[in-house]
Amino acid sequence: MAIMNWTDSLSVGVNEIDNQHKTIINIINRIFELVDSGDAREKMTSLMPELYWYASEHFKDEELFMFETSFPGRAEHKELHDKMLSEIQSIMENLDHELSNPARLAEFLKFWLTDHIVIHDKAYACHAEILPGKLHK
Repeated sequence: MAIMNWTDSLSVGVNEIDNQHKTIINIINRIFELVDSGDAREKMTSLMPELYWYASEHFKDEELFMFETSFPGRAEHKELHDKMLSEIQSIMENLDHELSNPARLAEFLKFWLTDHIVIHDKAYACHAEILPGKLHK
């Protein structure tokens, strides 16, 4: 069962970034399925680094987009990205502890992504005057 589903309300109107968000949702859903199945420890040691790597690549693309569109809040947005990568790193380093409360871990990942997209990512999309669903690259 998926903890997150893509909806058009999450779209920032940039196909590449929306597709990356969909991939992150997929990774978070895979993490949730592992945690929910009770077979998390071994597989999480590879899935969390995948989330870290993919998120860091995604953040680079977002930061480039913000630079290219002269988004005035890009420094603060980058700080949010750096904080999230630090939190994912902490989860990886403390995996046994994190897995002791799997619901909290899953909800944290879900909230982080939803909150980040709806509040922070949509801000740069509004600045760039992109409408959801419009192809922009």
